[in-house]
Amino acid sequence: MLELGPPSRNEPGVLVYEIHHDATRSDSVAFYELYADGEALRTHIEQPYMVAFFEDSTSMLRTDLEIIALDPIRP
Repeated sequence: MLELGPPSRNEPGVLVYEIHHDATRSDSVAFYELYADGEALRTHIEQPYMVAFFEDSTSMLRTDLEIIALDPIRP
């Protein structure tokens, strides 16, 4: 999973790509990702290493992968 960081951070349009572990649960991780636009996100999830991760992650997960899309709140 950590191997996803370097190539993802180097993709055009990827502004932030960080992998975190839950401080209270060692078996839980979270990805925080920020993209310049929807096209950058689409390009990211189509990368061969991401396709492989999504295919392989089902055997690693205890629960379904949860993806939460957020929009910033600004004044």
